Parts: sequence; C-alpha cells; structure tokens
Amino acid sequence: MLLEDKYEMIHANDLKALPVAIAAANHRGGKVLFDAHEYYPGQAKYRSLKNSFFYQGYVQYLLRKFGSKADAFVTVSKGLAEEYRRTFKMEPEVIMNVPTRAKVKFRSVEPDNIRLIHHGGAAPERQLETLIQMVELLPKRFSLHFMLIRDGAGYVQKLKKIAEKGSPGRVFFREPVEPSNVVETLAGFDIGVYSLPPVTVNSRLALPNKLFDFCAAGLAVVIGPSPEMARFVREYGFGVIADGFEAEDLALALQNITLEDINRMKLEAIKGSQVLNADVEMAKLIKTYKRLLKKREHT
Repeated sequence: MLLEDKYEMIHANDLKALPVAIAAANHRGGKVLFDAHEYYPGQAKYRSLKNSFFYQGYVQYLLRKFGSKADAFVTVSKGLAEEYRRTFKMEPEVIMNVPTRAKVKFRSVEPDNIRLIHHGGAAPERQLETLIQMVELLPKRFSLHFMLIRDGAGYVQKLKKIAEKGSPGRVFFREPVEPSNVVETLAGFDIGVYSLPPVTVNSRLALPNKLFDFCAAGLAVVIGPSPEMARFVREYGFGVIADGFEAEDLALALQNITLEDINRMKLEAIKGSQVLNADVEMAKLIKTYKRLLKKREHT
C-alpha cells in the first residue's frame, strides 16, 4: 500500500514500521516521522539470554541503519530521549503519553475510607503483589482496588489468592473499562499507586500514561522513586515519592500522609492536568508535522 500511493509524510509507529517507511519514502518521496514509545534495546520481553543476544543486535542494527534516516523522531520521556542521544547520537523530541483534559470536580477524602487504585496491564514483571503486601502494613482505613487488563498466565488469579490470604476484604478487583472511561472511573478513588522496580532501562526511565491518568482524575499519587515520574510529582506537587520500591517503602509513604495532604494533592492534580494533557502534547506533534510538511514543500 505504501508503495502504491504517494504520501507527503509517513508516521512510523514503532521500530518495526521504520524500515518500511524509509523504503517507501525513498521510492515515492515524502517525509518520515519515527515514533519510538520505548527504548527498544531494553524491552523486558526480550530479557532471556538467548533472546537478548539476538534481539539486542537486531534492534541496534535497525536503529543505527534507519534511525538517522528519519526526518523526525519522538519518544515519550526525557530520560528515554537522553538514552537514545547517549547511545545512538539520535535527537528525539519528547511527546508524552497523556490523556485528554477531563472535567473533574474535587472530592475530599473520607477519613475512614481511603481508596487506593492501580490500573493497567496484569503483567508479572510489574510485581503487583507488592501493592497487596503494602496493604497488609497499612491501617484498616486503606483499601486497594485493581483495574487490570491483558491478564497473562492467570496472573490476576494469583493476585486474588495472595490478597485473600494476606488482606481479606481489603483488596478488590474490578472489571476494566473502555480507555475513554478510565479517567472518569479513576475519579471515584483517592490515591493512585504505582511502583515499578527498575529491572530494565524502560522500567527505570518509565513515564507511563497511568501517572497522568491519575492526575487527570484528580487523584493524589504515591509512587516508587522512578526518576521520570518523580520529576513530575515534585514539580506539580500532586503526590509523594517513596524511598524505595518495596511494600514497606510504599506503606511508610502512605502512613506519613495526612488527610489534609491528600486533599491538597488532589487539588494540585486537578490544577496540573490543565497543563499535562493531550491538547498540549498533540500541539507539539502537530507542530512537528507542519515543520516536516513545510520542508517537503521546499524540496
């Protein structure tokens, strides 16, 4: 299809699409934007020795051969951009993965019913059992709610068994909702929690959409000391950063938050979402599109 028609610009979404986009642009003309969501040499699913050896060489070859031929290059966090710059001498623009601006009203926390929420993929490498262990260390006024998708190898059932054994009646699993309804659903909770151990480059430098979902929903957040996420939590003041990634670290961070702190952080989240939203980020992407198309007009 790319070779049949002529396009002014091709948005190559993911590394596997880049060689095809470059070939089509060379054959038919047009500009190429490479959209890299992660740092490909550090993806978790290729961490086995055999896969790592072959995959590392393969993606490094693709990045070195085709990355420099793209007319623009975007990724989702400053840390990942710096990693590409350091390793491959590439210069990505940062366009974050954030939700659209939502109309959320402030809802004060109930003193005896503080509801924690975590949403996202049910992936064992995310070590979600740590959050259940965290609840065991917290006073009874805290409850934890999961909204998980893409259950792999029965991981959700494993989590349910751990919860029933360690924190019966305090950990809840709700059905996932459509992406368009995530922020609205999250707004019914108080604190978003996320702790991602830095086992890979991508996990260490992660800036996931769920952090901004929490913000858009007007939630306070508690996170592990992941540098990219911590930077926004500090700058906008809508959460606290635990000293480590273990259950004890997260529980201590939560125990040190007062009700006044939670309400203040929820207000700061609503305020921060006026800047941290898809309108702002999409404006950056549109600006890049216009720049490439303008270049195209002059070539």
